[in-house]
Amino acid sequence: MKHQLFLLLLFSCGVLPAQTEIPEPQKNLEHLALEAEQKENWEEAAVYLDRLLQDGRPSEPWLKRRIHVAEESRDWEACVYFRTALLKRFPDRLNLRIDLADDLQRTERGTEAVLLMEDAVSHPETREAALRVVLVLQEREERWLDAALTAERLSKDISLTDRRMLLQRASRHREKTGDLQGAFENMEKALDGLTLSENEQRILSRLRAIQTGEIKNVDDAVNLLRQHDSADFRFRAVLYLAQERFPRDVGVFLAALNDSDVRIQRICAQELSQRGGPQDAPYLAILLPTANRELRLDLIRGLGGIGTQGEIPALLEFLDPEDREAFRAVRQSLEKISGQSFGLSLDPSLEQRKALRQTWTVWWNETL
Repeated sequence: MKHQLFLLLLFSCGVLPAQTEIPEPQKNLEHLALEAEQKENWEEAAVYLDRLLQDGRPSEPWLKRRIHVAEESRDWEACVYFRTALLKRFPDRLNLRIDLADDLQRTERGTEAVLLMEDAVSHPETREAALRVVLVLQEREERWLDAALTAERLSKDISLTDRRMLLQRASRHREKTGDLQGAFENMEKALDGLTLSENEQRILSRLRAIQTGEIKNVDDAVNLLRQHDSADFRFRAVLYLAQERFPRDVGVFLAALNDSDVRIQRICAQELSQRGGPQDAPYLAILLPTANRELRLDLIRGLGGIGTQGEIPALLEFLDPEDREAFRAVRQSLEKISGQSFGLSLDPSLEQRKALRQTWTVWWNETL
C-alpha cells in the first residue's frame, strides 16, 4: 500500500522514475511533429502541426513551417491555403506573392496567378519584377499573345538593359499566334540601329519574307508555305520549292498536302509521287475521297509511283467504269503497284471497263 501511495505521489508531482517510459498518447505534439520532420515523414508532420493549431491562431513561424511541410509533400492545394493566409498578413512581400502565384499555377489556376501578380504591377517599385513573373506564367501556359503583350509592356521601359531581348521574345510569341506582321515589327524594333549578326539577319529576312511574300531561298519558301495567311503567297512558295530537291523536302510536301488550297495540294501530290516512298503512300490514299476531281487524279497517279498493295483497296474504290479518265488513271496505278495487267485495249469501251473492274476485284479478293 505504501508503495502504491509513493507512485501516486510521484505522478501527482509530475515526477517519474528515470526508468519509467512516457506512454505514446501523452507525448508532446510538438515533439512528434519535429520527429516526423526529421524523418521526412511530411504527411505525418502535417497532421501533428494541424493538431497543434486546433485551439490557436497560426503564428508566422507556424505558417512558414506548415508551408514547408506542404511543399515537401507536394500538396500544392495546402500551399495555396497557408500561403494565402500568410500573404494576408504581409501583402507587401513580393517574394511571398510570387511563391503563391507559382502554387496557383500548379493547381491549374493560372488566371488567378496572373491576377495576383497584377496587383504588384500597379506599384512602381515592384512593377518590373511582377511583370517578369507574369511573363513566365503566361509562357508556361503557352498563352503566346498574352505573353507577347507582357513582353512589349516591359520593353517600353527604355532603361532596361534587356529591352532588345524582350522585343525579340515578343516577336517569337506573336509569330506563334500567326501575327506575322506584329512579329516582324517587334523584331525590327529590337534590331534597329544595330550591326546585325548573321543569325539576326537571317531571322529578320525570314520574317520579312513571310510578311511580304518575298522569296530569296528555300528557307524563305518553306516558312512562307507553312505560315502565310494568303493562299496565293503559299502557292508561290510551293511552286518555288517544286523546282529542285532540298533537305527534308518530303516532309515539307507531306505537311502541305493538307493545305486548304487545292492548287497547293495538287503540287504536293505530284512532287510526292517523285520524291516520296512507300511509307508516304497512305497520306495520299487517305485524301482520295476529296471532292476535287483534279486533285483526286493527281493522288491516284501519285500512288502509281509510290503505292504498295496496302493502297490497292483504296484505288479499287475509284475504279469507276463510268469515268473514263479516272478509270484509266486507277488502272495504270494498279498495274504499276501489282505487276498485273488485264485486258489488251489501252482505251476500253464502257462494257470492257465494267468487265475489267470485275476482273480486278476478283483478283484482289483471291490475293487476300
